[in-house]
Amino acid sequence: MSEIRHVGLLLAAGSGSRFGGAYPGAKLDHEIDGVPIGVRTFETLASVCEAMIVVVRDPKSQLACAAREQGAHVVVNETPARGLGASLAIGSAFAINNFSNARFLWVQLADMPFIKSNTLRLLDPKKLGKEDKSYMQILRPRFLGAALIEGETTARKRAGHPVVFGRAHWDALTQLDGDVGAQAVIAANRDCLFEVDTDDEGVWRDIDSIADLARP
Repeated sequence: MSEIRHVGLLLAAGSGSRFGGAYPGAKLDHEIDGVPIGVRTFETLASVCEAMIVVVRDPKSQLACAAREQGAHVVVNETPARGLGASLAIGSAFAINNFSNARFLWVQLADMPFIKSNTLRLLDPKKLGKEDKSYMQILRPRFLGAALIEGETTARKRAGHPVVFGRAHWDALTQLDGDVGAQAVIAANRDCLFEVDTDDEGVWRDIDSIADLARP
């Protein structure tokens, strides 16, 4: 097996309460074109990473089973109510302990099934000429679209996912808790942040409710 440099970290331990499912985590089992939301997001991220870590609340969920079948490491968050930050800390610690030579951690939310694989390939640090400072880099896509404001079409930028963290930031990720995600780590290292503009709205479009599935 080739050297593992890119590790994907899929965060999938949320309850999905706003989706209205019959059980916690039901949202990720809902199918789009015959594929569960969680599995679809997993497969897209796995297309650009040599190894995958999936943090789940239920080790027997559809996503957990599918991820194992495809060679991923499934890690259970025993206290999912602590929030997204806790899942991120658990997954980052696993990455540190199991991938000693990896350089990049791709952090993605499992309820974002619309992002395109080609968009993720735009974040490759080697293609961006960023590999010489890879341990310090933070990369993320930025949606560049158009919004109608006061009758005029205006460019609009919106930060998206996944966020790619160079190894220098992994320890900081293990200190997170609560439901704030990695914003604090990014804010403290703005000079390391590099954003790639894209017209792929999948980088920010997530699934919170049934109504989100009906959007074009």
